[in-house]
Amino acid sequence: MFLLGIGGGTGFIAVLYDAARGTLDVFNRIVQITSTFAETGRMAAEARDSAVDLSQQAETLKREVDAFIVSVRAS
Repeated sequence: MFLLGIGGGTGFIAVLYDAARGTLDVFNRIVQITSTFAETGRMAAEARDSAVDLSQQAETLKREVDAFIVSVRAS
């Protein structure tokens, strides 16, 4: 059993408080990291979607330019 001397209780409470505060700090950092990961994933998905859209637009433009060139040559 842990025996506290006179005034030892206050010191022990301070140690517990510091440990709890440290635990809370770690928890808050984990929450921040989790939030950052989620935001990074969302941004990566948006970038991927934009790249797919841009690729589709480039294909459409290529087909239209090819068709235009064929029509100009045919004239």
